[in-house]
Amino acid sequence: MILVLHSDNERTGQQQAFVARSWLATPKGRSTQSSGLSRPTDPNASLIEGSSWTFNGTFQNIVEQLPIGHLPSTTEAFNITDLTLYPLEYAGVELKHALRARGEMFWRCRWKNYVYYVLVHF
Repeated sequence: MILVLHSDNERTGQQQAFVARSWLATPKGRSTQSSGLSRPTDPNASLIEGSSWTFNGTFQNIVEQLPIGHLPSTTEAFNITDLTLYPLEYAGVELKHALRARGEMFWRCRWKNYVYYVLVHF
């Protein structure tokens, strides 16, 4: 399952996609660090392990503990997209296209490519 993790900023470019590698789990006071990356979380937060690709001089597949976040309401219905982490199938079409396009561009960068730009003065 592909998961979408979004920041507090609602801009499309801030979302990330991860491949779920585990079921939902609640840690028992352990650190949420993995692969040198960490996300600040509540020690009692529910987590899902997810993997994604990153580039820091070399391409690496990293695994992180991703927080579900707090529920917007415990008594009323809410949209699943109000959660910090939710399945991609519930994301809007625009977000799906943006994540796919960004991922495809990122993946093409594994090999050397000629890149050019045209400077236009108005």
